[in-house]
Amino acid sequence: MKGAPERILNRCTKILVNGEEVEFTDEMRTQVEDANTKFGGMGERVLAFAKLELDPSVYTKSPPYPFEVKKWKEW
Repeated sequence: MKGAPERILNRCTKILVNGEEVEFTDEMRTQVEDANTKFGGMGERVLAFAKLELDPSVYTKSPPYPFEVKKWKEW
């Protein structure tokens, strides 16, 4: 998922640091928000990206898991 940092980061509990997933602490959240504010103040467009690993025992390839695209907000 990608979008505005304030929309994406509010949904995150972990963050990728040097290739390793760690807890997204309040201190880290403040650092990220400060960096976003700084870049935004310089006229830069700031995006956030997030991913979620799906449980392969639930979201199978064969048979294909029946994703309901219209209900994506419930995922």
